[in-house]
Parts: sequence; C-alpha cells; structure tokens
Amino acid sequence: MFDSGRVVDTIKQLCKENNIKISDLENQLGLSKGNISRWSTSCPKSIKVLYDIANMLNTSVDYILGTYVDQNTQDNKADTLNQLILNTKSR
Repeated sequence: MFDSGRVVDTIKQLCKENNIKISDLENQLGLSKGNISRWSTSCPKSIKVLYDIANMLNTSVDYILGTYVDQNTQDNKADTLNQLILNTKSR
C-alpha cells in the first residue's frame, strides 16, 4: 500500500545525504514552500515531480516510493510489478 509519509521521509533523508535543503529542492522544482512536507497527508499531484526529485537526488522513483527491491533476480522484478499493480488498484 502507498505510504505517503514514507515517501516524504525518504525524500528528507536523501536531501540530508546529498546536503540539499528541502526548501532549496522545492524552489528548484518550482514548488511552493512546504509542498513536499504536505505530501505526508496526501499524494504528489504529478509523477513528473517525483521523477525530477529522483533525478536531483541521484536515485530512482521506485526507491522514493519504497517499492525498490534488488533487481538481480526475476522473482524480485515480479514482486515489484505486483506491488505496483496493487498500489494502483488501492487508490
């Protein structure tokens, strides 16, 4: 299930690791101040924003969403796909 709070926590942690302030990230993306923090109670309006954040923080959208697993095995790839399908249906 989609956990928006986890998404925000992951973004905050990645910002800390990359020495980027959340407010600077929001500014660079053209988001209003506090926009990312508000995602803890709602979903981002656009996948493009998550894609841009992932690129700026040198990671992937699936990592930010918490659906990342080791891509070395076929079983894990199938599990990831199934999880994404379940998450989409639950919205």
